[in-house]
Amino acid sequence: KLNNKLIFFASLLGLVSYLYLINSNPNPGQYFDNSTALKVFHYSIVSILIGLMIPGFFFLSIDGINKTIGKSLHFIFTNVSKLTYSLYLVHPLFYFVILNFNPAYNKLLFFFFTFVSAIALYFLIEKPFLRLRDKKIKE
Repeated sequence: KLNNKLIFFASLLGLVSYLYLINSNPNPGQYFDNSTALKVFHYSIVSILIGLMIPGFFFLSIDGINKTIGKSLHFIFTNVSKLTYSLYLVHPLFYFVILNFNPAYNKLLFFFFTFVSAIALYFLIEKPFLRLRDKKIKE
């Protein structure tokens, strides 16, 4: 029932509009300082809107409407999901460094350094330990 193009596009429009509204201000923190409701519901709003969009992504690829989009989305979801723990570990470091040393930081630069570091952490530390874990279990 969630495979509804209207729900998908309404959620996408809502997410883009919400994130644009929050990030269009030079000081997005002012929204959070002045609104208790936004402090409480910010992550819920984003999660619910993305959650409403996910069935549309998967059913789009299953229906075979566009194989390239389906394969691309599968590749993105699969690889980003492998990096989530590494992203979780490194993002506070870069947020702290960029915010303290360059208060007018570039968000694209933050995402770039965070993803590059997460990829390095995943391949240099996490993946070898996962292989070691799997090797120990099989013996």
